[in-house]
Amino acid sequence: MDNHHCTPRTLIIASWLLTCITLLLGSHVQAQQAGSSAPFARAALASLHAIESDDTTSQDKSSETARIIDAAGQRAVTEKEISTTEMLRQIYRRRLQDNNLMKAYGKLMELDNAQDESEESVVKKRKDSAVSQFADVEAAIEKREESCYKQLEQSLAGRSSEQVRACSEWLKKANLSGND
Repeated sequence: MDNHHCTPRTLIIASWLLTCITLLLGSHVQAQQAGSSAPFARAALASLHAIESDDTTSQDKSSETARIIDAAGQRAVTEKEISTTEMLRQIYRRRLQDNNLMKAYGKLMELDNAQDESEESVVKKRKDSAVSQFADVEAAIEKREESCYKQLEQSLAGRSSEQVRACSEWLKKANLSGND
């Protein structure tokens, strides 16, 4: 007795199942290809963490952070990964500019703390106003960076192909203001 006899109906069902499986696996593979590879995502996350912890104020091509970003760039294969690497480089440049601003803010605070009792009230009010403005700028910088870093970290950890809005907006505003 031959149990391997296939009826046309069995062949149609088998063909239909094979097509469904192929479509499901194909869409899964395409979704994975649209995002980032695991090696790139890990390297990009390491770059982001290096940027977050970098408190230097000048961009040194031989800095450890720059080397970590370059290592991520070497793992970039897809257009999305190459684009993400460029975004990381831009974020790093912005971070260094923000660090410069924060250093200047710190110096201003030192000057403000060393007030001369003989200062006129007009000068004192101007200093107080400048200190207040810098405090607002500092808070805005910290909020902007935190938002960008958090969204980018979530995107990289999830190997998402979606654009990171907070970082894109930050970089766009910086480019419009001529800070490149």
